[in-house]
Amino acid sequence: MKSSQAKASIFNTGKKYPSQNVALIPRICCTCHHRKLTHGKYIYGFMRNGAKPTFTILGIDGKPVFTISDNGVAAVVSDGPDGKLRPERKNLSAHHSVIKEVMKTSTILPLSFGVVADDEASIKKILKLNHDNFVSQLKRLEGKVEMGLKIAWDVENIFEFMVRKH
Repeated sequence: MKSSQAKASIFNTGKKYPSQNVALIPRICCTCHHRKLTHGKYIYGFMRNGAKPTFTILGIDGKPVFTISDNGVAAVVSDGPDGKLRPERKNLSAHHSVIKEVMKTSTILPLSFGVVADDEASIKKILKLNHDNFVSQLKRLEGKVEMGLKIAWDVENIFEFMVRKH
């Protein structure tokens, strides 16, 4: 299938990561970079579903953020973009801002930028198929944060330095 003909859909891979006991999230084919989207749900991540959260932050294209839940687990979503979704600063910033907002009050399993599902039914299917894994991973991540580390090394050629030292 050519990328221009692809449509957002899901299927369960059933594979497991070799080093962890966690199933892969069903693959969500995001074709937002290849064609104009006229519908769908943009997914930011997954969280436990407690009281119905109210989000004050807006998502991609300034759309309201809400949850779609099933059996104690929820997807944090907004309506799909109005046109092509490109990895531009404003879109990436909106994606990360939503994740940071959720992290203030809840644990979230964040997704990469650009994941769009067909509709609410597709998201509910993801939640059903991965319920136990989402719950266990959310429990594992509770109270933790992700941090990035950038190291600046003042050497002329890092590869030669590493070869000489090691």
